[in-house]
Formats: sequence, C-alpha cells, structure tokens
Amino acid sequence: MSRPGEAPVSDEEWKAFVSAEVVPRLPDGFTVLAARGRWADERGARDEDSRVLLVVHPAGEAIDRSLDEIREAYRKRFHQRSVLRLDSPTRVRFR
Repeated sequence: MSRPGEAPVSDEEWKAFVSAEVVPRLPDGFTVLAARGRWADERGARDEDSRVLLVVHPAGEAIDRSLDEIREAYRKRFHQRSVLRLDSPTRVRFR
C-alpha cells in the first residue's frame, strides 16, 4: 500500500480500485485479505501494509489475462515497480 514519494494508498483509493478494476474482471468472486509485508531493495528492508487478492478459479487464458490486467492497473495507478502474482494448483470443495 506504500507508494514511492507519496502517501500510502488509502482505504478509499483501494475500494475505488477494487470497484473499477477487480469487480468487473472477477464477476464470480474473490477475497481480499489485509496483510503486513516486509521486502527489501537497494535502499534496505522495510515493512508495509498490503492487500492479498485471493482468487480460486479454474485454469485458463481468460482468467490469466484478467489477473494480469488487474496487476498492471494497480502497478500503474499506484506507481509500483512490481506487483506479485502467485499461482498454486489446489483442490477445493464446497459443501
């Protein structure tokens, strides 16, 4: 949620981003988790608040494209160097 040389992304900015970029691309649903992360670059290590977008979905080109579009939109809107994407095969069951 931090931005280089600017105030962190506010809750209002995050909610607006989710409404504009995430909801239209993930109409079947998703979960957002508030997190605290630590990362390091050439200037040293730092902690920051972050958000984890959790999406359970079948594999496919359309969802891959949607997830990459969300990442790119976040990167550009909030001036990020990169936005992590982690894919992991899993089995889920609802009852």
